[in-house]
Amino acid sequence: MTRKFLQELELSKETIDKIMSAHGEGVERHKAINKELHKELAKAAESLSGNEWKLKYEAELEAHKATKEDHAAREEAETIDVLVSKALKAAGMNEALIPKALKLYDRSVADFKDGKLVNELSVLESFKAEWGDFFGKVKEKGAAVGIPGASNVQKNPWANAHRNLSEQTRIYRENPALAMQMAKAAGVLVR
Repeated sequence: MTRKFLQELELSKETIDKIMSAHGEGVERHKAINKELHKELAKAAESLSGNEWKLKYEAELEAHKATKEDHAAREEAETIDVLVSKALKAAGMNEALIPKALKLYDRSVADFKDGKLVNELSVLESFKAEWGDFFGKVKEKGAAVGIPGASNVQKNPWANAHRNLSEQTRIYRENPALAMQMAKAAGVLVR
């Protein structure tokens, strides 16, 4: 896992720093274990002769492989969690509940390949089935509100389906009453 990979996921610097710190601790822990295993192996090689040394070496080698596989599995799980978290956030899940949901879901549902979540839609569907109440709902009422004096009808930039901050700002600057009306129609509180 690299900082560049996490930046491409559009995570905040603070989040990236936390992830990299946790990842670095894991890597350092495994490096320390590896170093200790090599020391023990060297001691064993000095004290054992013939077939005994080979058996001890093979046992240590297997332990090292298991540790390495465990580290790789944890790293993949962390990457999947980051990708699923980003997908849940984009789908409108309550951000405060995403960490709790990630602890409880079955990672085997997520198909991860080449740094991407291959089956994002099915993962989101499984989350919505289990955690549906914690996803935002579109609350549009009636038809799209047009700007008085304009011949075209526009989409409501406060509605989840058409959210557009630039358009919200423009409308609020030009016609605050209309902005409040459109926000209310979309179920958004504007202060």
